[in-house]
Amino acid sequence: MEEYTKYHQLSKESKHDYDDHQINPFSLRLFGKDVYFNLEDLIGNTLEEINIFSEQYDATRSLMIFDQEYVTPTILGFPLRMKMDAGLSLNIDKDIKFENTKTSVKLIPQAVLQIKNKVFVEGYGYSSSVSKLSTAEAKTEFKGSIDRKTDEWEIEITTSDDNILKISTETLYSASKDGSKDTLFEIEGEKSCTPDSVNYVTGMTFCMTSKESSNGTYPYYSSIYTLNKTDTHDRYLFKAGYSTEFDKQGFHFLIDTPGSSISRKIELKGYEDYIEADTFEYTGSISLLDKTYEAKVITNSTQSHQSYTYEILTNSDILMKGELGHIYHPNFVFSLSGDFGDFSDFKYGGVFNFSDTQFKAEGNMMGGYMEHEVIFDVSGEMANTTLALDGNATYGFYEYHLGGMYENSEKQFVIDVHSEQGILDNVDTFHLNYASKDNERSSLGNIYSGNLIYKPYNPNVNETIDIGFQIQPNQAEISVAVNIWESGQWEGFCQYKNLHEEDQRDFQLMMKLQNPTYGTNYSTNLLYKVSPNGFQTEAEIHVSPWLHWKTSFVYLLQQEPLQLLLGAHLQFNEFIIQASNNIDFSQEHHFVYMLGAQVGPATSSIVMDVDYSQNAPLNATFQAGFRYRNTQAGVYANLKSKQDWDPMNCIIYGESKIYWFGWEYVINPEIKWTTEEKRFRLKENDESTFYIQYK
Repeated sequence: MEEYTKYHQLSKESKHDYDDHQINPFSLRLFGKDVYFNLEDLIGNTLEEINIFSEQYDATRSLMIFDQEYVTPTILGFPLRMKMDAGLSLNIDKDIKFENTKTSVKLIPQAVLQIKNKVFVEGYGYSSSVSKLSTAEAKTEFKGSIDRKTDEWEIEITTSDDNILKISTETLYSASKDGSKDTLFEIEGEKSCTPDSVNYVTGMTFCMTSKESSNGTYPYYSSIYTLNKTDTHDRYLFKAGYSTEFDKQGFHFLIDTPGSSISRKIELKGYEDYIEADTFEYTGSISLLDKTYEAKVITNSTQSHQSYTYEILTNSDILMKGELGHIYHPNFVFSLSGDFGDFSDFKYGGVFNFSDTQFKAEGNMMGGYMEHEVIFDVSGEMANTTLALDGNATYGFYEYHLGGMYENSEKQFVIDVHSEQGILDNVDTFHLNYASKDNERSSLGNIYSGNLIYKPYNPNVNETIDIGFQIQPNQAEISVAVNIWESGQWEGFCQYKNLHEEDQRDFQLMMKLQNPTYGTNYSTNLLYKVSPNGFQTEAEIHVSPWLHWKTSFVYLLQQEPLQLLLGAHLQFNEFIIQASNNIDFSQEHHFVYMLGAQVGPATSSIVMDVDYSQNAPLNATFQAGFRYRNTQAGVYANLKSKQDWDPMNCIIYGESKIYWFGWEYVINPEIKWTTEEKRFRLKENDESTFYIQYK
């Protein structure tokens, strides 16, 4: 401060003329000392004074940052000592110049930092210690300038030496007598560096070298971290600026490594130029390594439309050019056309139409290496919670279709995607569906379901992959059907259900895997249902062709309308024992009665089924019989009316049959009961054998 005050006093005694430019106040703090300049209060050539002061100011420092020792007693009777000291040596060669419109700074800092740590115990001529030494060395050169008139700044980082930064650490465990030192021998070491791809781009490599040594009893560790150059460049250059001239303004930015064996230059430029009313020209370029890409866009914008003319070049060769445009009202209509520079015959175009709820796009491409024209169209509809898409594309005879739907509302979430692709009838199909829906009819919760279907075209085999699932609380179903590579149809199914509500219970666990081509049929089924009117139990294991075991019982009694069901089934492989009885009036004007039994190959049954609704013809069937293997005996009768059933005015015809172990007799009855005529006839082979008529 004394030097600065002396130069300031000399400047006050001299007479100088100054440019009318604004210089803002600033403050400076170096190595804990405040140096403050309030330029608004100075009278004289301030910039000259600052330049003289910066030349006289010495930034060289060598100082001890700290030096501490701590001693504490131990239960062994020997004191434990902890020592730590750190020193810094710093030298900065500088060249700082302040001018009216430009400020330039050159700094060459060179620094060495050393930190020592030691923990040891001494007594009776012996010492045991752990010590660590860390050293950091760095030297580089910084240059920077700011031009306030052209709004440009420049920074250079010069790396004249290959070693930019070096940090080393050493850790030693030792125990010695009378301060003697043991001889160390190296055990192993390894070195790791940044990848070559990073070194190629940055021109630098960062490495860590670690070594382990020993004196036979105690280890010694050391690590060295280095930052070195990998190329011939001597500096890193950064430039940026902003310019404004009349109606043109722009910016530029540059990163480079001058003098390197490869180009690492990255440069970005951009300008905006006002041409006329509502018309602007935008130009830009970017240089990456050895290539330069340029773009030029001319825009014309009004309240109703906007148009663009664009051109993209690489190393001054046209890469792409064309026109774009869109109209705002009533819909947003966007058009595109152009071609590629390298392929003069390559053309593309399209029209895009947007509204609040719908959009549609159509386009085409042709040229270059393409043998056919590509034609595509995409359409969609949008609502509050739904979005539907549909798209088509053709290339010669090849056609592709993609469609989908998305919905996310309070009641459900649905995603549905489907596609078809192929030539003519040789089409591959794909369908994916996922849904999550609220189950309003039950308190069990949401229903989650999904399905995946893929059918590749194969002229020899109807290949299919079909996977589906449905999940809700206490219920789950998964099905898989696969038919590929001429392996036949593999089907798998798994179902789990465990519903319990008051006095009702519905439990089922079923798993199945089958392939008819190979005769494979593996399945297991457990079923248990209980309700106030009945119950049903079933257990089945099927391991084809070795084992098929099944047992089931069912009981149901319902009074209004009457329905009685009793049944039992026992099966071991091909041997079956079962009995059943069913009386059913559950359907209006319809009666069913079934009684049956089976023991091994012998079965017997009685079946009666009558439909006597007044709004439909009468249909009554009765069958009773016995079967043993391939022979049977019994009776069969079926009666039908030709018009709606009316017991006082009807015409009934039918068929009856008596069969007895290979012999059978067929006779067909016919009944006419009207107000004009009452007649009963039996026919055998369409000839009357018995006839009664009354008028």
